[in-house]
Amino acid sequence: MDLSEITHPALTPARVKTLAQFQIETLADLLSNPAESIARILNISYTQAVELVDMLFRDFAPFPVMCVELYQNQVKTECVIKTGSALDSLLAGGFKTGSVYEVYGLPGVGKSQLCMTIAVSCSLEHGKQSVLYIDTKNDLSAERMLEILQARTGSPTNLSLLSSIHVGKLFCTDTIINTLSNVVSSFPTDMKELKLIILDNLFSPVRHLVDDEITAAFSAATQITQLLLQICRKGVCIVTVNSSRLQDEESLPSLGKLWASLPDVRLNMDFVTSDSHQNFPQDQKRKITVVKGSLDKPICDFIIDSSGVS
Repeated sequence: MDLSEITHPALTPARVKTLAQFQIETLADLLSNPAESIARILNISYTQAVELVDMLFRDFAPFPVMCVELYQNQVKTECVIKTGSALDSLLAGGFKTGSVYEVYGLPGVGKSQLCMTIAVSCSLEHGKQSVLYIDTKNDLSAERMLEILQARTGSPTNLSLLSSIHVGKLFCTDTIINTLSNVVSSFPTDMKELKLIILDNLFSPVRHLVDDEITAAFSAATQITQLLLQICRKGVCIVTVNSSRLQDEESLPSLGKLWASLPDVRLNMDFVTSDSHQNFPQDQKRKITVVKGSLDKPICDFIIDSSGVS
């Protein structure tokens, strides 16, 4: 809200012009400054400045809400997306809206399979909600998603359930940033039903920038991080995929510093070499570890079959 006499009679045109010289042009700008600064800028007494700020707060500030009310409202609107595997227990029920998850691991470990499973699960459990699947490697297979859907429903004719999954084939950082910016600007009208964004993956779009334009890579990563966090705060679940690298025999996310502040929960996917799944072929065995978001780093085993992560 721009400052004017309508905001408060004490804000004469001359005073509004004076405030503008100090980059104070809106009500939010004014209220974010201490009363001492306002008094000095407008050449009024401290008491007058306090009365001005107090009156503006009373007239324009929203009614205070207790934290317990905010929590209850969030619980009512929270959407939990289950995979139908032991991973749900590991994540205290499943993938939740309002949180950012990062999955990383070696090539071929099944990261994209997990993403497709989550997308199909969201369509099955929350049919009125929509999914945005951003594919940066051209790995998304419509046939595979249909196979997961049919295996989970037992019906070959549920194609309409996949209509809530919107796919974007985006291969450079500029198109990703533009798409996410459009999502942010579309709330709460066009995107009010959006509950899940999958970004598969984070590494590919910035990989070519790292060697030659590291500053551009950091800039793009920062913009993508900020946009994803803005969308997440609007009640959307964000699932991102990262590649991995080995350091001292430990699997770490590639470009970890670029995305360090993004995820609330970081999951490491790896192959299982033990006999924990003796009844399944070796190439189906997987394990996943919570490396961020839990103090004890819990682990669960699962397999990948016709129904996805199972």
